[in-house]
Amino acid sequence: MSTAGSNPFYTTDLLATMGLIFILLLNLVLGFFVFIKQPKNRTNQLFLGLSASLTLWSIAILSLNVSKTLFAARTSFFIGVFIAWFLLFFTYNFPQKKMMNFV
Repeated sequence: MSTAGSNPFYTTDLLATMGLIFILLLNLVLGFFVFIKQPKNRTNQLFLGLSASLTLWSIAILSLNVSKTLFAARTSFFIGVFIAWFLLFFTYNFPQKKMMNFV
């Protein structure tokens, strides 16, 4: 007898997994679509970095749901640093470039 906690392909876990895969692909496609419009634009580059780090984090969360290993947990926390970094610089750069003074 399988329960939701022991089998990653239980119906509720399957729906969550399929939703996570959909969001993962949507992040990746959106990031590349924005980047291809103007590859030399710094805002587009930072948005691609943000969407790529969100995609990598989604993959880490997906692997954590399936394998439940310490490595997957540490990887998901490590990638979260890149999400914060890209989000910080993207918000400083969008919609206008601002000076960053970290005092």
